Amino acid sequence: MAWNTEVRTGLVQSHACDHEEYAANLPTGTGCARVVRGGRNDVVLARDVARFVQVSRLTVVLEKLSDAYPITPTSPVLASYGLVAVVPKTEKLFQQACASLETDIISIDGAERLAFFLKFPTVGQAISRGIHFELSFSPLLTGSPVAVRNLMSNALSLVRYTRGKNILLTSGAREALALRSPYDVTNLGVLFGLSPGGAKLAISSAASDVLAHAESRSMYRTSVGVEVFDASRHGEHVVPTEGAASSASASSSAAAKAKATTAKAAKGKGKGKAQSKGKGKDVQKMEIE
Repeated sequence: MAWNTEVRTGLVQSHACDHEEYAANLPTGTGCARVVRGGRNDVVLARDVARFVQVSRLTVVLEKLSDAYPITPTSPVLASYGLVAVVPKTEKLFQQACASLETDIISIDGAERLAFFLKFPTVGQAISRGIHFELSFSPLLTGSPVAVRNLMSNALSLVRYTRGKNILLTSGAREALALRSPYDVTNLGVLFGLSPGGAKLAISSAASDVLAHAESRSMYRTSVGVEVFDASRHGEHVVPTEGAASSASASSSAAAKAKATTAKAAKGKGKGKAQSKGKGKDVQKMEIE
């Protein structure tokens, strides 16, 4: 579940997230320990406890090219949110979102018919970058017949060009009555053209993959410094371990063998030169006689 903030007028500094992510432990009846991934709140839960996490999400509606300029890896506004989604309205913006924009989700507005045609290379770029395509089924529940028809057309087209990969089914609910059970959403996914297994993935592991992508997006700029500690410079005596001593003795014996082999080869080479030199002198002596 995500607390969504939608921006339509261009991203500015005032749109930064001003609330923290909410997390709580809820009792369950499963009776087994497990690990639950929730973005920045990965924890190991005890028995009969479930982890509920509400992440913050920023949704930017892209209507012109200038709306995409602030969506960069160095944007402090994007860094303040757990998830970033874009809603491209034109073909150029859709291509830019798939190829280079710093986003986790590309949302398809189901209530409106797509103003452009999808293409396999463009969609493949987004899939290779780990970006997911979001389909919200809220127009099926609260929209007009035209919105329902547009949603079905957009969903079938998206499933065809993605081949069922990286699809995320969401409710887009603003009230509790718009929520549906996982089995109902799975049936809707099959109605959109997904296989039963793909529909289950679209409501389960797809959400975890989006959170993992968002986490990697916020951490990929992290650098690690490594300092080499020289014990001799600090006046400390280092006692080698048994494994280190054995490896050191093995390396020293190997070095000694290599040195002996090199010396033997050099000695043989010098002896050969001396013999050839003596033979040359004998030949010259015979010719003089």
